[in-house]
Amino acid sequence: MEKAMNFVKANLSLLLAFIASLLCYLCLCGPAFGYSTDEADFVYSFPEIIELLPASFGAFIYIALILPGLGAVLLLLYFLHRYFGFAGMAVLFADAIFTFFLSDFITAGAGLDYSFGPELWGSWLPALCLVAGCFALLQVSSSEKLSIRDIAEMGMLIGMAFVLNLFRLFAIGADGGSVNLQMVPLFVLALRRGPVKGFIACGLVYGLLTCITDGYGFASFPFDYLLGFGSTCILGFFRPLIFGRPNEEGKPRGYNLKGELFILLAGVLATLGRFIGSTISSLVVYGYTFEASLVYNATYIPLSGLFAIVVLMALYGPLVQLERLFPVTRREIGSAN
Repeated sequence: MEKAMNFVKANLSLLLAFIASLLCYLCLCGPAFGYSTDEADFVYSFPEIIELLPASFGAFIYIALILPGLGAVLLLLYFLHRYFGFAGMAVLFADAIFTFFLSDFITAGAGLDYSFGPELWGSWLPALCLVAGCFALLQVSSSEKLSIRDIAEMGMLIGMAFVLNLFRLFAIGADGGSVNLQMVPLFVLALRRGPVKGFIACGLVYGLLTCITDGYGFASFPFDYLLGFGSTCILGFFRPLIFGRPNEEGKPRGYNLKGELFILLAGVLATLGRFIGSTISSLVVYGYTFEASLVYNATYIPLSGLFAIVVLMALYGPLVQLERLFPVTRREIGSAN
């Protein structure tokens, strides 16, 4: 009995996050969104909204409803490794942000002359996701500490990314995005410091800085910046595979081809995450159609990701040497439970 009580106390935040994520599915039981005309009020549940929207928009509603369940599963896997808990937290926060703007998204997809607004469960879904994400954050961050070395290295790499953002390799049209190498230092940061610190530094800190200096408004921050640049934390999950098993001294053994291949895979996934975030932002914030948002973001994000991946693969040898000279310990990036 005492062991059970100690287990509950140690993992109370995680259990509350799991319960809150499951409570999200109560939203299927009642009204979610609606709009009013001079003649009547129209209210729809989530299943009815999916039927109302075109298939391309309805798919995003399915995703919004699937993510809380995915987050709950990842939270359970926290007991295998703390990275799963971080992944669950990120999924829940991402869904909270997305569902917060869901009424605008539905309005754009329905193509009506009226604006949809959230009803009871349309408001509760993002709130429950946010609560679950916050409880998960408490659990994940309980053993996460920032050292002076962390802060110094993060600041240096964020500064490098900020400077590289000012130098465009080329721009896509007058109103298109620009292709640059800002993702390279962010990739290195996530690879060196792991996914948790990588998300904090790249998504929160660097994302907020670039959001302010770009001047497009804070409405674009959640998807274009927090999710877009925060997706670089994916490289942190691949750190053990990229550097391989350490030798007897706890340092990487040296260059290996598998490491290059995992850099390629992780870079593609991180670029895909940024592409998805910017595509959602174009739909929700700027009112693009689904096809137009895909085309617009496809003109520059894949190219930026490709250049960053190529440069990072070229730097793999020096990164291994850097890791040998200044190793990041398991304690610094978080070890398995």
